[in-house]
Amino acid sequence: MSRSNLRRVLLVAVVTALVMLPASALAAQPVERFHDNFTDTFSDVLCDIPVDVVAVGVDNFFLHADDSF
Repeated sequence: MSRSNLRRVLLVAVVTALVMLPASALAAQPVERFHDNFTDTFSDVLCDIPVDVVAVGVDNFFLHADDSF
């Protein structure tokens, strides 16, 4: 097998492995789902200017049977 053919075969093998890896992780259904909304308000000073900061966010968390999340 020539060197360029060996590189092509290895490249195809690596790409195939990388494509299959996420498919197995995405196939598992989550055991529990958490959806949290949060809001945090605090005062701060930026460049010697007092400001009121409001941080608002959403956390979506999925726990799977194999303890992955």
